[in-house]
Amino acid sequence: MKKIKDPRYVPANKSYYDSVLEKFKEFNSNGKKTVCYFCDTYYPILDGVIVTLNNYARLQSQNYNIVVCVPKHKGKVTISKDYLVLGVSSMFFKFVNYDLAFPDIDNDFKAIIKKLRIDIIHSHSPFNMGNFACKLAKKRKIPLVCTFHSQYKQDFYKATKNEALTHMLLDSIMKNFKPATEVWTMNDACVRTIREYGYKGKVHLIPNSTHKVRPENIDALIEQANEKWGLANVENVFIFVGRLVSQKNILLIPEALKILKERGVKFKMYYVGTGPDENKLRKLIEELELQDDIILLGRVEDAELEMIFARSTLMLFPSVYDTSSLTQIEAATFDTPCLLIKDSVTAGTITDNQNGFLALNDATNYAERIMEIIADKDLYEKVKSVVYEQLFVSHEDVAKMVAERYEYLMEHNDRRNEKIISLTKDGKEFEKKQEKIAKKYV
Repeated sequence: MKKIKDPRYVPANKSYYDSVLEKFKEFNSNGKKTVCYFCDTYYPILDGVIVTLNNYARLQSQNYNIVVCVPKHKGKVTISKDYLVLGVSSMFFKFVNYDLAFPDIDNDFKAIIKKLRIDIIHSHSPFNMGNFACKLAKKRKIPLVCTFHSQYKQDFYKATKNEALTHMLLDSIMKNFKPATEVWTMNDACVRTIREYGYKGKVHLIPNSTHKVRPENIDALIEQANEKWGLANVENVFIFVGRLVSQKNILLIPEALKILKERGVKFKMYYVGTGPDENKLRKLIEELELQDDIILLGRVEDAELEMIFARSTLMLFPSVYDTSSLTQIEAATFDTPCLLIKDSVTAGTITDNQNGFLALNDATNYAERIMEIIADKDLYEKVKSVVYEQLFVSHEDVAKMVAERYEYLMEHNDRRNEKIISLTKDGKEFEKKQEKIAKKYV
């Protein structure tokens, strides 16, 4: 997980809004099309959705004017050097470590966004900002893309512990997917999930990706990791990378590793990341007397993350919450296989014992699978040898797919607005081409 260095926070004052308006004038007159992103969370909070949004905006800024509409954090806006950020009034909820934006009552935001010419809107969340994006796209008669990132039903049930309230909340957010020109998601398992939630519209597959580059000499990273963390004589090194939240099933790992230790298996386990359930995790590690075996590293620099990825035997990722974890792709960059939960959505790209490993959502079975994997050297090496080839996806690959898709949607929208409603032959051929490209990665 990348550590944010010296983020540029600015107060949302008159000077800030004046600079936004000046940029809008440039965007409205420079001849480039404008893509407007909406999301209900943003830096300095850090999670996979924010990382994905930032990567989309950063890479598409080479082709388009980019405006990212996101919550302010405690009255300030996190500025990007690659694209324009428009902050929206919000409230910070410490217990979940997220900001909640209120665009409908932010008169400054509403007045300013009216002055921007927008060609396509891309929403990355279905809450208040997603709802505003739906209404704005409908009013402007422009394409709306909504990315399906999370298993919201699990979030709602965890918060309410009530099936009726969970279904009510799920129905509420699905209203912000249904108006989409199309929904984007990462793999077929994600498609099945959003269909189960009630979405019946068009779905297009766009995989997650990574900015990381496969190093020429992975062995050098392994040596650096050995030196930094004293791992030269440790055979089994495990890693988890992500937010430390119970939804990601982070507490199953210590329970499984306790079984390994009781059976005489020696290992080191590293958690990389922070989150609201960090203290709960730390307490469990202490109760199981695994303090010397499991280390919480917090956020680390990219260079350190690459070292520990390269050194790890397995990435342990028992989440049944994620739809498509970015860290799976990052691990594959360094030839590190993952152990995931069978039938989980994020395991949708994994075939057991071929390009990764699967276990049941049970500490005992998870422990047994770890022992089977590290004992069968031939199987392990076979899987390790293909994870990069089969799972790695670069930002550049996805950026090209995204730009082509934006162009297609904007062009088709222009034709529709001109009362030319049916797809042309070329349009149908392009649809087939895009689906074929997406299938290559998912």
